[in-house]
Amino acid sequence: MKKMLVFLGILGILMPQGLFAQMENPEDKVTIIDSPAPVTLTADEQASLSSVGMGAVMCSQSQPFGSVKTTFKSSLEGTVPGANISFDGTLRNENETPLVGGKLILRILKKNGANVSSGAGYDIIDQFNYADTLNFKTWEEKKVSVSWHVPEDVAGGEYFLVPFVVVNEHIVSGLYFTDIPPADAPKFTVTSNEAGGVFLDKGKTTLNGQNYAFTGLAKPFPRNERVIASITLTNPKDQPQVVRVSWNDYLRNNFNDKNLQNQKIELIELGAYASKEISYESVPKDAALSYLSVTAEGQYQKSTQNIRFVREGVSDAVIETATLEHFTLETGEPNSLSACVLATALENDNKTQLVLTLHDQRGNVIHTYSPTQGMVSGVNEFRDEFTPTKNYGEVTLTATLTRDNGQVSEMSTPYSCVTLSGGVCYESDQPGIAWGWKKLALIFIILLPLIVLVVLIVKKQHSKNRFKLFLALFIVGAALALPFHKADAAMIEVSWVNSGPRSQQSSIAQNSNCAPGWVFTNVLDDNINSKHLLGESDTASGLSQMCIRADDSAITLSSQWTTTGCSGGNTWTGVWDDAGLANWWNDDSSHIHNINEENFRPNDSRAYSWCLGASGGGATSVQTRWVEWASSTYYPPCAVDETILLGTHRKSEWFRFLNMNYEDTDGANQRSLCAKIVVVNTPPNIPTLTGPTSGSANVAYPFTTRATDPESNAVRYGIDWDNNNSVDEWTSSVASGSAVVTNHLWIATGVYTFKALAEDSNGARSGWSIPLTMNINPAVDGICGAAQGLPVTNPPTSGLCTLGTPSAVIPGAAPGPYSWTCSGSGGGVTDTCFAPYILPAPTFNFQITDPLGTTVTAPGNLTVNRNDNLNIVWNGVTNATGCTGLGAGWDIPAAKNILGGNDNVQATANDSYVLTCTGPGGTTSKTIAITIQPTLKICENTCNSSVEPPSSFTMNQGTPKNLVACYSNAVSCTDPNPTANVTSTAVWSEDGASNVVTLTGTDPKVLNANQTGTEGMSATYLGLTQNKTVTVTCTDASACSRDANFNRLCANEPFPVTDSCGNSITCYGTKSCDYNWKEVAPY
Repeated sequence: MKKMLVFLGILGILMPQGLFAQMENPEDKVTIIDSPAPVTLTADEQASLSSVGMGAVMCSQSQPFGSVKTTFKSSLEGTVPGANISFDGTLRNENETPLVGGKLILRILKKNGANVSSGAGYDIIDQFNYADTLNFKTWEEKKVSVSWHVPEDVAGGEYFLVPFVVVNEHIVSGLYFTDIPPADAPKFTVTSNEAGGVFLDKGKTTLNGQNYAFTGLAKPFPRNERVIASITLTNPKDQPQVVRVSWNDYLRNNFNDKNLQNQKIELIELGAYASKEISYESVPKDAALSYLSVTAEGQYQKSTQNIRFVREGVSDAVIETATLEHFTLETGEPNSLSACVLATALENDNKTQLVLTLHDQRGNVIHTYSPTQGMVSGVNEFRDEFTPTKNYGEVTLTATLTRDNGQVSEMSTPYSCVTLSGGVCYESDQPGIAWGWKKLALIFIILLPLIVLVVLIVKKQHSKNRFKLFLALFIVGAALALPFHKADAAMIEVSWVNSGPRSQQSSIAQNSNCAPGWVFTNVLDDNINSKHLLGESDTASGLSQMCIRADDSAITLSSQWTTTGCSGGNTWTGVWDDAGLANWWNDDSSHIHNINEENFRPNDSRAYSWCLGASGGGATSVQTRWVEWASSTYYPPCAVDETILLGTHRKSEWFRFLNMNYEDTDGANQRSLCAKIVVVNTPPNIPTLTGPTSGSANVAYPFTTRATDPESNAVRYGIDWDNNNSVDEWTSSVASGSAVVTNHLWIATGVYTFKALAEDSNGARSGWSIPLTMNINPAVDGICGAAQGLPVTNPPTSGLCTLGTPSAVIPGAAPGPYSWTCSGSGGGVTDTCFAPYILPAPTFNFQITDPLGTTVTAPGNLTVNRNDNLNIVWNGVTNATGCTGLGAGWDIPAAKNILGGNDNVQATANDSYVLTCTGPGGTTSKTIAITIQPTLKICENTCNSSVEPPSSFTMNQGTPKNLVACYSNAVSCTDPNPTANVTSTAVWSEDGASNVVTLTGTDPKVLNANQTGTEGMSATYLGLTQNKTVTVTCTDASACSRDANFNRLCANEPFPVTDSCGNSITCYGTKSCDYNWKEVAPY
C-alpha cells in the first residue's frame, strides 16, 4: 500500500507536465516510430502524380509522395453480394514534420481482363472518403477501420481496396491517377451469378474521337479547343434500367469541392442488354489540367471513370504544400516554413507571388515570408527559417498565391496542440517556459534525487503521515503544472539592451537605445553589481537599459517618472527615488523602493515615482504587485499572466533580472515586482442562430451561428442541443463576426428546441440565443403524380408528385422519356418517374392581308369586299415533310412549299383558307375564314331571279316592272334566302318632278312608265343606296296590225299609218299574192 501511495505521489509531481497535452486529445492506438528510408519511385509512378499536368514533377522538400505509409488487411478472403466486408488499416506518418488536414480516400477496383491487357487498368466500382480528418504528429502511426457494402447486383470476380492519402492539393500516399492496385492492396473475391450492374466501358472511351489512355501522362489539347468526352454506357442485364449519370468537371483534381467548375446530371433509360453512347463537352478554362470524373449509378452498383487532359500553353500555378517544420512553437527553438508550388508555362515569372504567413490564435502575425525569385515551370520549393520569441500552442499557416494582384490559389492549415501535442500543450502564446519532451526528461533527472529522498522519508513515516505526504506531493505536482496551462492574455515583454560606458549615464538615461516598438523605462543597470538603478554612486564600465513592450501589437505601454503622482491612467509600480538618500531601502509594509539617482539629477531633491500604463487593444492599465519568495526557489511566484520587472536581494539591494546571472549568497528572502496588462473583456454579444425549422429524421441539417465580440476577440460557439442550459457541442474558434455552420441530425421524429451562446478567447460567455425549434416529421415516401406515364412533347410542369418533393425534370433525347424523382422525407424512399417523349407536331405561321393592310393570323376571320385581292403568307414551318392549301382560288395547285411562300388570290365568295402540314409527329392545320361584305341590289321580281336591271335601262310607256331590294353577299340577284329581301324596309324614291315614272306598292315595288322621258329612282338600306336611271319610250307595236291594209295588201306593199303615240309610220301588208294570175273582174 505504501508503495502505491509513493507511486501516486510521484505521479502527482510528474503528471501535470504532460497530462494537459495528452488528455485534451486522447488518441487510441498511436505509436511513435523510427525514421524510415527515403521513398523512391519509378518513372511511370512519377508520371501519374502531377497535379497540373506536367508529367513527372514532385515536391520533395516537405511531405513528399510516399511519406505516409498505408497498410490494409481484409477481414475476409471472399464474400457475396449484399454483404458487408471490413478492412483494418495502419497509417504511418514518416515525415519529419506534422501532417495536418489529411484525407483518406478509398477506392474499390475490380479486375477486368480486357481492360488490364489493353492498359486501361481496373474498373472503379466505388470510391468513398474516410469520415475523419487525419492529423499526424511526427512519426505517428494510426489505426483505422472501414467497411464496404457489396452491391446486390455485383458480378463475381477479384476485387481490391486501394487507399490514398492527400493533403490539400498534394498526394502523400497512393498512385491516385491510375486505376491499378499496388502489390500490397488487399484482395477479396466476390462469388456471384449476377451479370453485374451498368458500367462505363473503358475500352470505348474517347476524347474528341480519339481513344483515351487511362495510364501515363494526361492527353494534351490546344488551349482553346472544346474537348468532348464520349463513353459507352452498357446494361448487361435482361431488364431495362434507369441510370443516373453525373459528370463532374474539376480543375486539376477532385480533392476539394472548390475545384469543381461544372456539373451535369442526366437520367438515361437503357433497355435490356442495351448500350448507349453518352457525352460531355468541357469548355476551355484558365487551368492547365482538367479532371473529369463521371459516375453511372444503377439500382445498386456504381461505375466511375476519371479522365485527365491538359491544355497547352496555359499559365497555371497551384500550391501543393505549405508546412511548418516543428510544432508546438517554443521560445528560442529554430523553426521553418516550407511551401511547394507547381507551375506550367511560366519562366522566371515575377507576376506570380507566394506569401506565407503564420498567425497566432488572435490573428497576430508571428512570421511572414515572400520569396523574391520568380516562378518557373515545374517545381518551385521555398523554405524560410525563423525563431519564435514565445510559446505557441495554436497557430495557422496561410499560403496565398497571387498573379497580377488576383488570387489564384490559397491554402490555410491550422495547427493546434489539441490534436498535435508533441509535448506540453500551451493554450496560448506566451513568453514563459517552453518545455518539450527533452526538457521534461531533464526535469525528471533533476527531480530524481527528490524522489529518492521522498521514498526514504516515507519508509520512516506513520501510515497517517504517509497519506498526508502523498496529498502534499500531489498538490505540489498540480501546482507545477500551472506554468504549462496558461491563459489567453496580453503579456509585458522585457528586454535589456547595452547602452554604453558608465560615464555616459546622464545621456543614456535620456536617449533610448530600445529597438523600435519598445518603450524605454529610464531604469538602468550597471552590469556589474547586483543592482538596478537610475544612478549608482559606484563606478562601472557599462550600463543596460530596461525596455518593455506588450506582446500584442495593438497595445501600447507607457513609462513615467513623476513627482506629482501618476497621470493619464498610469499605475504606480511601488518604485520611487528620493535623491536625498544614498542607500537602497525597502519598506516591508508599503513595498516602497528608494532609488538614488543623485548623479542623474544632481540638484533635484524631490522624490520620483515610477508609473506604467497601457492603452489600445482593449487594455486599460498595467497592474503591479510585489511578492516575496524564498531565495532557495529559482523562479519567483508571479502569476502566469504576469511578467517579472525587478527583484530585490536581502530586501535592500536590487537583484539582476532573470535573464542575467544570479547568485544567492545569504539565503534571505527576495522580492519581485510583477506586472500585467489589464484588458477590458466584455462578453460577446448574444449570437444569432438560424437554420431550417422542419426536416426529416436521420438527415443532417446545417445551422449557422454568428456573433460579434466588442473587443474583436476570437469567438467560438456552444450549442445546447437538448435545451438544458448546458453546452453539448463547441465549434472551433473563428474571428469576431464570423459565422460557423454546424450540422446536426435527429434520429427520431418530434419537436426539438435548441440554442447557442458565444465564448470569446478570454473565456467570457454571452447569454443564450433565441431558441430555435426543429420539427422532425415522420417518414413520407415519394410517389409519382399524374404526369407519370403521360406522353408529352414538352417537359411536364404539373402533376409531378402525389407525395414528396419533385426534382428538376430532366429532358430525354428523342425518343427517350422525360424523368424526375419524388424525394421522400423523414427517411422515406424516393420514387423515380417518367413521361414518354413524343415527337412534336408541325408548327408554322399562316396569315392573310387585305388591300387595306389588315392582317389576320390563323386561326382567324377576315371580312373583305367582293373581288378584293388577298395576300396569303406562310413561313416558319418546322417538323413537317409536306404542306397543302385549300380555299377559293388557292387550292390549285394544292401542294405548298414547306420552306414558306407568298400567294395572291381574289375574294369572290365566302370561303375558308386552310394550310395543313404533315410530319413524323402528326398533322397540324390552321384556318382563316374569309367573309364577303354584304351589298344592296335592286332585282326584278325576286332576289333569286338572276335579273338585276343595269344602272340605266329603258321602259316602254305604259309597261310596268316589279322590283325588289336585296341585301346579301350573293353574286348579283342569286340569293334564294328570303332574308335577303328587304323591299319593305328599304327606302324607295324617284325624282318625281317629271312624273316619267312612279313607284307604287310595298313588296314588290311597282315601277310605272307614265310618259316618255328620263327619271332617276333609288332604294336605300343600312346606309347603302342603289341608284337607277329609267328612260321611258313610247312604242305602238300593234299600230300596223290594227290597220285594214295589214291583211289586205300583199306582202311588201306599203301603206301609211298614224300610231297611238301620234307617230306616222310606214306599214307593209301581209297577204300572200300570186302574180301569175290576171284579174278579169273587179275584186
